[in-house]
Amino acid sequence: MIKFIPPELICTILESTFSQHHSNRHNNPSFASDPFDSQNYPLLLSASLVSRTWSAIAQPLLHRNVTLNRNPNALAWLHSRCKGVEVRRLCLRDLTDSVATEVLEADDVVPRQLVLALSTGWMDLKLLQSAKLASLESLIFRTNVIVPSDKTIKVQLPFALTSVALSSHPYFPALLEQLLGPSIRSLDLGHLTTPLPHSYFIPLLPTLDSLSFPYYFRQIPHFLPLLKLCTSLRHFSFANTSDDILKCIPPSVEWVQVRGLCDFVMMKERIKTLPRLSEVHLPFRGVPRSSDGEAERRSKEALLDVCSKRGVKVWFGADRAATLDHFI
Repeated sequence: MIKFIPPELICTILESTFSQHHSNRHNNPSFASDPFDSQNYPLLLSASLVSRTWSAIAQPLLHRNVTLNRNPNALAWLHSRCKGVEVRRLCLRDLTDSVATEVLEADDVVPRQLVLALSTGWMDLKLLQSAKLASLESLIFRTNVIVPSDKTIKVQLPFALTSVALSSHPYFPALLEQLLGPSIRSLDLGHLTTPLPHSYFIPLLPTLDSLSFPYYFRQIPHFLPLLKLCTSLRHFSFANTSDDILKCIPPSVEWVQVRGLCDFVMMKERIKTLPRLSEVHLPFRGVPRSSDGEAERRSKEALLDVCSKRGVKVWFGADRAATLDHFI
């Protein structure tokens, strides 16, 4: 029967199935890289093995999310596998500047999201000024930027981002002004280790949809005052629960993620006061921890009870709905 199914219908089924699979598994859609991410790879691979027809449809979907590492044949692989494929997310991991430049200048790849994690830990600013990046919407830094010695130089980037994830210094004003433009709707400061002036962020905050707070404790007090300006924030992610952070969560928030330590008692009380909250992602283990785990179990039960009454979905650690069976 497979050969009688129109290819267009198979393509629609695969795209809708895997998009739904992604949204059911976890996380904030504003922070998610793409429906066709690494979690979907085994399913797409299985679909590509069904028949030649399915393979021709699934192969392009398999390469919508591409990671290039140290392999010296990375560029050749890109030419052979991604020609004519819409690469939505491109991750450059452990590549040298020269290879990264060749990849970004290649005609085969015009990504919408770019992850930079180069082997030297540094990247030349020229990489970002490639005309091939004109359609770029999201940029994730996992590397530092080599900036010109002349700090007054103007930077002309060929793209206007809607999402950016900043890491360590050094940046310089001309680059930040270009990266943090008025089109930004999702801002990830999780890997930022150096405080940046508030003036870069204040214009973005009233229209910001998603914010990921710094992991590092020393940076949290510096950025806390900015939360009061996030009047339209819907998705908020932070590392550890503290009274200061919980008090500053904007009432407009609908989705919350705690990536590190979580005090379930404090979290329960804050959930009661967030009128629009619909989904919470929490770690499996909380603080303070007791030797027998009984206190933690009771605090989770109380939190689940509050969320159940308010219709808030709770996810603990893994990408599955929270039930008491999952942490007995």
